[in-house]
Amino acid sequence: MIKWPAWAVVCLLVLTACSSSEEKKLPVMAIGTGNQTGTLFPVVKSFCDLLGTPSPCKMVPADSPARTLENVQNGTVQLGIVRGDLLHQAWNGQAPFKGSLKRVRLLFALNEEAITLVVSKKSGISSFQAIGGKRLNVGPEGSDNAKRVVELLNGCKGLSSDLVLGRLEPHELPHALQSRTTDGYFEVMNHPNLALAQLALAMRLEIVPIEGDCVAGLVKSKPYFDTTAISGKMYRDAEQDVTTVGIKTWVVANNEMDDEVVYRLVKKVFDNMETLRQSNPALHHLSPRKMLKAIDVPYHRGAMKYYRAKRWFKSS
Repeated sequence: MIKWPAWAVVCLLVLTACSSSEEKKLPVMAIGTGNQTGTLFPVVKSFCDLLGTPSPCKMVPADSPARTLENVQNGTVQLGIVRGDLLHQAWNGQAPFKGSLKRVRLLFALNEEAITLVVSKKSGISSFQAIGGKRLNVGPEGSDNAKRVVELLNGCKGLSSDLVLGRLEPHELPHALQSRTTDGYFEVMNHPNLALAQLALAMRLEIVPIEGDCVAGLVKSKPYFDTTAISGKMYRDAEQDVTTVGIKTWVVANNEMDDEVVYRLVKKVFDNMETLRQSNPALHHLSPRKMLKAIDVPYHRGAMKYYRAKRWFKSS
């Protein structure tokens, strides 16, 4: 039997402790998301893949984004991924929520969906200021996307006072554009978007910038709106970046989630930023500046521990 010197035993114990600390894995977390056919699901998959193999995320689909937030609030899931406009409504107790969801906390933003104005080349619409009198689809009545587009148009009433609004479903748009029964459509979407890419191959389209004084005023007054850009060369005939209005998608947690677990989760994400960027085209432009923003919902304590150490937020 080999007898190790006392100093060797001590060193071995120290090294073992350090190794186990560094390799400590994140616990499996239930993360609320939409169904597997939704636009957010690939983003959630990329996020979960980053956290570990096998992934420590147990994805829990909900029948609506609002239900995802309610599940975070009541602790059914530890994490959720939702759009900023719905998050604002939940925190402030606005419809469709019956009360304020005050147990929800921010971790960071992931991708940003863009309000996208797509028009036929034959529509005569060369700018957002030229939409008056045109026929533009905004989506089904009552949908979250339609609400945000109408909110944008209401903020720019001088431009859209005689606009004819369509309420077609997404699958009806290609025929409507090709038959010229509509001039174009607004849609809140991730980019690149497969349906838009396929439509751009079938007919000549243009993505119109959404900008101007009224747009700037709306972005300033609504915490869930941002100025963003759709990168050029994603679609046929779209060579230049297009300025528009974006809505961030946030990773949120229940406020009772363990501070140390949240800290390690956040650290894992920011320490592996390049891997996350390369995992999904919708995440390609991520940066700490784009992922962190002061809005009305507070950040989780564990996340703030990391951000303050990085001096991205002031200690106060």
